[in-house]
Amino acid sequence: TCRWGRTRAGCGMDVEDAVELAAEREAAAADAFATADADGSGFIDRSELEAVLLASEGARVKEFVDSAFAISDSEGDGKLSFEEFVVAFNHMTDWLHERQVS
Repeated sequence: TCRWGRTRAGCGMDVEDAVELAAEREAAAADAFATADADGSGFIDRSELEAVLLASEGARVKEFVDSAFAISDSEGDGKLSFEEFVVAFNHMTDWLHERQVS
């Protein structure tokens, strides 16, 4: 098995597994988005993302938030729509996993 305790593309993941993993990540992203969107605006600004990460990670948050926004904020407006957040969420889960492994 690859990370997440399941097989992945390049590790023997078939199409059904890939679709299931994508759906699981989308549902997890929706839950995380709702939690991070503290003001209920339908967007996550930098301070909201930092607050969520500080609560769970503490160190290196600003560096990570800068990276997440650089990758995800396609409109460059300093806010993440849900679609942009999914990109950031996948970046976050990969980043967190790498930290757990090392």
